[in-house]
Amino acid sequence: MAQTLTDEERFIEAMGRLQQDEQPIVVQMDKTTAFLLLSTIQLAMRHPAFSPLIKKRVLVVAQHLEAAVCGSDSALQEVAARGWEPAADALPVLLTPMVKA
Repeated sequence: MAQTLTDEERFIEAMGRLQQDEQPIVVQMDKTTAFLLLSTIQLAMRHPAFSPLIKKRVLVVAQHLEAAVCGSDSALQEVAARGWEPAADALPVLLTPMVKA
């Protein structure tokens, strides 16, 4: 009789398949959405349970987003740089009134 895999075992197998698939994906989004995604990544990476192995890979994605969104705009660069600083978390939320649903 075949053994049924647990959800965790199925996930581990699926992740193994993903790691072997080197085909890149393309995601398109507007720059505001990309900036919000960058901000969310910055916040998530500070969670104490965030795996250092995952953090290393996610950081590369975040850096690409930051470069693509901020470009040479010094104001955006400054806000994005603050996103890497936990001490800046207490700053007022600047984007909330500007983001459209």
